[in-house]
Amino acid sequence: MTYTKSTIQEFLSTIAPFDKLSPAALAKFADRCQLLRYRMGQAVLVRDKMPAQLNIVYEGQMRLLGYDPRTQRPITLKLMRPGDVLGWVGLVRGIPCETAIASIESICLVIPALDFLTMLEAEPQVAAYYRNRCSLIEAFDLLGEEIHRRADGDANLKDLAQTVQESAVVCNLPPGITPLTQLERDRLWLVSGGGAIANQPVASRLSLNGVADPQVEVTGTIPARVIGFSEAALVSQQPTRNGTTRNGTTRGDTVTEAIVEVVDDDGIPFAPDRPVEPDAAILPYFGKGENAKYPFIRGRGDLDSAM
Repeated sequence: MTYTKSTIQEFLSTIAPFDKLSPAALAKFADRCQLLRYRMGQAVLVRDKMPAQLNIVYEGQMRLLGYDPRTQRPITLKLMRPGDVLGWVGLVRGIPCETAIASIESICLVIPALDFLTMLEAEPQVAAYYRNRCSLIEAFDLLGEEIHRRADGDANLKDLAQTVQESAVVCNLPPGITPLTQLERDRLWLVSGGGAIANQPVASRLSLNGVADPQVEVTGTIPARVIGFSEAALVSQQPTRNGTTRNGTTRGDTVTEAIVEVVDDDGIPFAPDRPVEPDAAILPYFGKGENAKYPFIRGRGDLDSAM
C-alpha cells in the first residue's frame, strides 16, 4: 500500500474531532504526523509513563487494558481499531493511565504530545471535544478505586465502566475557591486530574450531600477535572444472585478479537521497543516543573499475551 500526505489527510478528515478542523489546520496536523509500525504484542502505551505522543490507529488492532484493583490483573477493555485514538486522556488529565498493546502487527499515525497540547490551545473545538468527554480507561480506573473503597467484590468493573462512560459528565473547575453548587447532586463526583484540589487526591470523592455550602480549592493555575457518574446507572449495574447485573448484562462477558490483515510496507519504521519518555516541554501544560513526578493509579501484574 502507498502512504501519501493526501491519503493520511483524507483518513484524518473522517475522525472526530479532526473532521472539524479547517483544511489548512488539517493539512498542518497531517504534516506533523508520522507513521510507525508496531509488532504483535508490542506495548504502545504503558500506564506508568506519560504518553510521549498521540497514537491514531491507522491499520491493525490494539487492546486497551485496564487493571482491576481487586484482582491486580489486566483485562481487555476494548479493541482499538482504525480511527481510534490513544494517548489523549493521559495528556488531558496530566496523569499516565493507559496501557495498550498491539494484538497484531499494526500501524499508527503518531503526533508528538507537545504538538497535540499546542493544538488544544489553538483549536477550541478539538479542546472541547477532549476536555469534555470521559474515556473508558478513565471511568474504569476511577470507579475501580471507588468500589475498592466500598469493599465491593462482586461488581463487574468492566461492565460498569462501559455502561456509565457515555453518560458521564465532565466538569473542569477553575483555579481558586470554587462552589460545588454547579454539580448535580444525584451523581457520584470523582477527582480525575488536571489541577490539584486541596485535600482531594485523584480518584477521591467530592462530598456534596449533607454540606450546606460545598466548595473546593483548586490550587495552581490549571483547572481541575472531575467526573460525575450517574448514581442510578451505578445501582443498575449491581450484580444479582443469578450472576447478571440489574440491567440484564451477564457478568464476565468477554470480547472476541477479529483478525485484521496488515499490509507490510518497508517504508514505515518500527516503533521503539518500549514507549519513549515524553518531551519535558509538556510539563508546563500540567503546572509541573522539570523534575516533577506524575500521580497515577497504579495497577499491578504483568501484561498478558497479545491475543
